[in-house]
Amino acid sequence: MKLFKDSQIYRVTEIKKLKGRQKYRVLYLDGIKSGNFFKESLFKFDIKEDSYLSEKELNQLQKFQDEKEAEIIAINYLSYKPRSINEVRRKLWSKKISNAIIDITIEKIKNYGYLDDEKYARGWIEERIRTRGFSSLKIKSELFLKGISKEIIENNLTEIYTPELEIKTAKSVAKKQIRKYKALDKKVIRRRIINFLLRKGYNYSTIESILPEVIENLFD
Repeated sequence: MKLFKDSQIYRVTEIKKLKGRQKYRVLYLDGIKSGNFFKESLFKFDIKEDSYLSEKELNQLQKFQDEKEAEIIAINYLSYKPRSINEVRRKLWSKKISNAIIDITIEKIKNYGYLDDEKYARGWIEERIRTRGFSSLKIKSELFLKGISKEIIENNLTEIYTPELEIKTAKSVAKKQIRKYKALDKKVIRRRIINFLLRKGYNYSTIESILPEVIENLFD
């Protein structure tokens, strides 16, 4: 969207500090407030009081400002924990940033090494196995909801979460959980541990294959 009429030249009449936001400056053109810009943005375009700006220069300034603001939002969002590309994209959408600026920002952040869906998927899979004992199906569903591509999900699950490891993980979480049911009737124990493993994403075939060992282990 253009900010100014075609071929119009504006004089910078005033640049003021923005109260409570040290990095920002308020730009006035011909005595009218134009917008808030980073001090860095104005410096880059050599904008000073009593200087003159064309429409093209002002649009370049606004584009640079929009890109810097989007970049800061993205980096701040990533500072709390790793995110997928799609999660960052949705965050920027929520701030009403244009698709064009979002695309530019995503590429910048990827080039910085802060966004990598392959790395994100591997970390997510390893963490969910280690801390939650989830099945491959449950993990696949979570990653899909985070916008990770089917190819990345399947390649990393195949490499990391082998069928042998999945059975081992199911047994481990089941044996830990079943200790809480020791005082209950065996039928109740069976029902509860089945429901527990279903919530972890395991299918009935896997559950039935490990149940005898898990229940036997409880009463050894």
